[in-house]
Amino acid sequence: MSNEQEPMNNEQGSMSNEQAPLAIQNPKSKIQNHPAPPDFLWPQLKTLPAFRAVLRAVEARFYHQVPLPEPLLDLGCGDANFAELTFGGRQLGVGLDPWWNPLRKAQKTDVYGTVVQGMGDNMPFPDGHFASAISNSVLEHIPDIQPVLDEVGRVLQVGGRFVITMPNHRFTERLWGAQTLEKLGLRGLADRYRVAFNFISRHQHTESAEWWCARLAHAGLVVERWQYYFSEKALHALEFGHAQGIPSAVLHALTGQWILVPTETNLALTDRWLRPFYDEEAPEDGTYVVIIARKVANQPIAANLPQARPFTREELALAHSQWATADDAPLPTAEPLPFDVELAPEQSATRDELATSHRPAPPPPSPASFQLGYLLAAVVAAVVGQTGLIGAPQMPSSGLRWYGVAAVCLALLAWSRRTGRAWPGIGRWPSWRTLGQKYGLAGLGLALSWVGFRLGLAERPLLALLAWLLGGAMAFYALWPAAEPWPVRPSRTTWLTALGLLGGAWLIRLVGFTSHPFILSGTEANLGLAALNLEGNPFSTSWLTNPVLSLYALAVPVRLFGRTTLALRLFSPVAGALAVAAVYLLGQKLWNKRVGVAAAVLLLGSHTHLHYSRLGLTNIWDPLVMMLGLGLLAVAWQEQKRGWYLLAGLALGLNAYFFTSLHLLPFVLLGWLGVMWLGRREQMWANGRHILAAVGLALVVALPQILFFNANPALFWDRINSYSLWHTGWLANALGQGQGWSAVLQTQIWPALLAYQATADVSTYYHAEQPLLTFWPALALGMGILVAAWRRGAADQMLLWWLGLTAVLGGALLLESPASHRYLVAIPAACLLAAVALERLVQVLFDVAEQWGEGLAERYRPYQIAAVVLLAITMTTPDVLFYFGPYRAAPGLGDTNTEIAYEVGTLLQTRLDGSEEVYFLGAPVMFADFPTITFLGERFVVGQNLFNLEPLPVDAPTAVLPPASAATKLRFVLIPSRFGDLATLRQQYPNGRLEEFPGYYANPLFLLYSVDGQE
Repeated sequence: MSNEQEPMNNEQGSMSNEQAPLAIQNPKSKIQNHPAPPDFLWPQLKTLPAFRAVLRAVEARFYHQVPLPEPLLDLGCGDANFAELTFGGRQLGVGLDPWWNPLRKAQKTDVYGTVVQGMGDNMPFPDGHFASAISNSVLEHIPDIQPVLDEVGRVLQVGGRFVITMPNHRFTERLWGAQTLEKLGLRGLADRYRVAFNFISRHQHTESAEWWCARLAHAGLVVERWQYYFSEKALHALEFGHAQGIPSAVLHALTGQWILVPTETNLALTDRWLRPFYDEEAPEDGTYVVIIARKVANQPIAANLPQARPFTREELALAHSQWATADDAPLPTAEPLPFDVELAPEQSATRDELATSHRPAPPPPSPASFQLGYLLAAVVAAVVGQTGLIGAPQMPSSGLRWYGVAAVCLALLAWSRRTGRAWPGIGRWPSWRTLGQKYGLAGLGLALSWVGFRLGLAERPLLALLAWLLGGAMAFYALWPAAEPWPVRPSRTTWLTALGLLGGAWLIRLVGFTSHPFILSGTEANLGLAALNLEGNPFSTSWLTNPVLSLYALAVPVRLFGRTTLALRLFSPVAGALAVAAVYLLGQKLWNKRVGVAAAVLLLGSHTHLHYSRLGLTNIWDPLVMMLGLGLLAVAWQEQKRGWYLLAGLALGLNAYFFTSLHLLPFVLLGWLGVMWLGRREQMWANGRHILAAVGLALVVALPQILFFNANPALFWDRINSYSLWHTGWLANALGQGQGWSAVLQTQIWPALLAYQATADVSTYYHAEQPLLTFWPALALGMGILVAAWRRGAADQMLLWWLGLTAVLGGALLLESPASHRYLVAIPAACLLAAVALERLVQVLFDVAEQWGEGLAERYRPYQIAAVVLLAITMTTPDVLFYFGPYRAAPGLGDTNTEIAYEVGTLLQTRLDGSEEVYFLGAPVMFADFPTITFLGERFVVGQNLFNLEPLPVDAPTAVLPPASAATKLRFVLIPSRFGDLATLRQQYPNGRLEEFPGYYANPLFLLYSVDGQE
C-alpha cells in the first residue's frame, strides 16, 4: 500500500458516540437558522499549507455524519495530524500505514490505541476484526487497489462502514492550467500538464464513483451514500496553492513545521480567501468524491450505485451540533438501502442473509418497567437481608449477601435512569421462542452441571464427570453464535513454531528427570498418597484442601505405573511444556510474533518454572490454566467476538479446580474489569452480551466446585488462614512488640513484592537462594512493567494485575514469603512483560539505525524477530545453566529427614520384598509413617511389617527389641540421631550385617542393620 506523504497529508480517524470533535469557533463561519458547526478550517490552516488545509477541512466534516464504532481502522493514517484535528485528539482504534517516518510521529500522540506498520493488501488482523474503517485521500495513491479493497472487506465486520474520500475523474479535466492550454489550442501540452500534476500529487487513480462502486462490490461492500465535493473553483485554489506551498515545504524541511507564525493576524487573508470554498454547498460536478460503503457479504456482490445524495449545510450543522453538545447523544440510525443487494453472478448465497446484514435494528425497549423492577428487587433483597441479619447475627454472611444483591439492583437502577436504557448492552429482548430454543439449552447445561455435583456427593465419580462434561459442552454449544466461525485459525507457521517450542520445552524438562531433583519431597508423596486414595466425589477437596479434580493428573500415571517417582512426576513436564506453547500463541495473538516467541523462550528456560515442571506437585498446572483463562479473555476483549469469549469462559471455569488459581483468579478479574469499566466503559457495554455469555459458561464449568465450597466455606479459606498475617496473629504480635508499620514493610512486604527480582526464595520445595528470575530477565521484567504501565493496553493491564496481586495476595499477606510455589502462577505474566520490553528495545534500535543510515533498518528488518529471540536466549541461558549446574550440585529441596525418607522408601521398594519386619529408629525426630516412606514402600504397612522403635530405655535396652528366630528377617533403620543404639543392636543380634548409606545432607545418611535367621 502506498500513501501520500509530504505534499498531501493522509491522516484520519473516527470517534465513538461519546466523543465530541474539536470545536474552535470562528465568527465568520456563522450559518443562519441553525447552530454554528465546529470550524475545521481554522485548525487546519494553523498546521498545514493552505491548499491542503481547505481540502482537509471540507473532508473532516464527513466523518461525523455516520456511526463509526470501535474497533476502527484508519487505513493510511500518516502522522495522525488529520485525525487529531478532526476528532479532538480522542483515541481511535488502529492506525495503519506503510511508512515509518510518519508513523513515528503518530506514535508520539495519543490518537490511536495501536499504530501498525503494514501494507494495505496484507493486514495483520483477523477476519471481521473491525467494526468500521476510514481512509482519507489515500486510495488514489495505491497502484494495485483491488487487493487492498478486498483486504478491507476481509477485516471489516458485516454491517461495518467504510468511509473514503479521493479525487474523481473530473480532477484532471478541470485543472485551470490544462483548461487554459486547451483554449490556446495546445491540447498535447495540456495532457502533459495533467500527467505532471498527477505525478506531483502521486495519483494512481482519478476515477468516477461508478468505478469505485464496482471495486467495492468485489470486496463485498455496497455503496449506501455518496456525493461529489470540492467545486472547480476550489480545485483551482488548490492548484494555485501548490506553488504557494513551496515556502512552506522548505520551512517544514528545516524546522518540522509547515506554518512559522500560526496566528489569526498572519492567516487572516488566507482564511478570507479559502473560507468560501469551505462553506460552499455540495456541487453536482465536484472534483472529489466521498463514498460511504457498508459491508454486506464475505464475497463479491453485484455493483449498484444509488443516486448521489449530498450532505446539505443544514445536515452538517445539525450533526455537528449533536456531537458537540451531547456526550452520549445517539448516533444516527443506518437507513435501509434503497435497492436490493445481489451477489455477483458466479457466487452463491441467499438474498435473505444479505438483507439482514443492513436491516435497521428495532427500537430499544422502554426502560420504565425495568427501572421499577430494579427498585422492587432492591427492596425485596434488602428485606431478606435484614431478616437474615436479625435471625442470625453471629453468622451475618447470608444477610450481607442479600444486601449485596440490593446494591447491584440499585446500581442498575441508577445506570438506567442516567442513560435511559433498559439493560446494559441489550438493545432488544429475544422472543420467548428464541429464549426457549437457545438459552433453554444453556440452562439445561447448567442443570446437568448441578446433577454432576449431586452425583459426586453420591460418590459416583464416573457419572458425575460425564454429567459435568455434557453440561459444559451443551452450554458451550447453546451460547455459540450460529453464524460465527471457529475463532482459532493460526497459520501453519504459527502451529509449527508452537509445536517446536512445545517439544523443546518438554525435552529440556526431561533431562535427568529421575535424578534431578534428587529426592522426592514429603509434599509430593502426600499428594501421591492422596491421588491413590481419592474420594468418590471428584468435586470435593483432598489433602491440604487441594481440589480433587486436579489430583487426577497425578492419579492416572501412579495407578497405571505404580508408586514411583517417575510416575508421580510424569505429567508435570507436559504441563510445563504446554504452558510454553500457550504463552507463545497468546503472546503473538495479543502483541506480535516477536513478543510471543521471546516470552516462550524466557519461560522455557526459567529456572523456577523448570524446577516445578519436574516435581510431582499440582502447582505446575496453575500457570497453564490461569494463563489460558486470562489470556483468552484478553484476546476476546481485543477481537470482540463471542467465540473467543466462550473459550475464555471455559478456561476461566476450569481454574476452579486448581488451588492457587482458584483463590487468586477472582481478585485479578475484579481488578482488571474495574479498570476496564473506568477507562473503557463504552467497549465494555459493547461487549456486554459476550461478557455475560463467558461468565455464564464459566459458571456452568465451575458450578460443582462452587457448590462444594458453598456447603463447606471453612475449607475454602482454611489453608490460607493458616499462613495469613491476621489469622496467625503475626501482625498483631509484630505491632504489639512496637515494630511499627515501617518495620513490617521492611521485613514482610518489600521482600514479598521483590521476589521476582531481588528477594531469595524461601520455599522448602525449591529454596534456590536467589530471586525467581535471574539478573537479565529480572531487568527486562522491570522495563516491561514500565512499558505496560505507560501503554495501558487491555492486555498490559491484565498482566500488571496478575503479577501484582500474586505478589500481594500470595506473598505480602502470608507468612514464609516469598515462597516460589505461590508465585509460580504468575511466571508466564513475568515472561510476557519481559518479552514486551525486549521487543520494544529491538524495535527502537532498528528505528535508530534507520535514522543513521537510510535503508539500513529496512534491509535488516526481517531479522528483527531473530534479534529478539537471540536476546531472549542470551538472557535465559544463565537460568538453565544455574538449574542444571550450581543448583544440581547444591540443591535446596528438602532437608536431612526428607532425604532419609526418600532413600529409605527407595530401599523398601527396590531391595525388600515385604517378608521382612522393618524397625525404624527415628523417634523422636521422625517416624516410619513419613509420607515418602509409605508412598514408595508400598509393600510395608505401619503396624504390620513396619514399626517405629522408640528410644531404648537405659536400664534394659534390649528388653524392647523384637525376638529373633530361625525364620526371622529383621531390618533396623537408624537415622543419625539414633546411631548410638547400634551397640545395643549388635549386643542383641551379634551376627547382623551393617550397611552405611551416604547422602547429601548427612554422611552417612542412615544405617541399615540386617538380622536373618538368628535365635
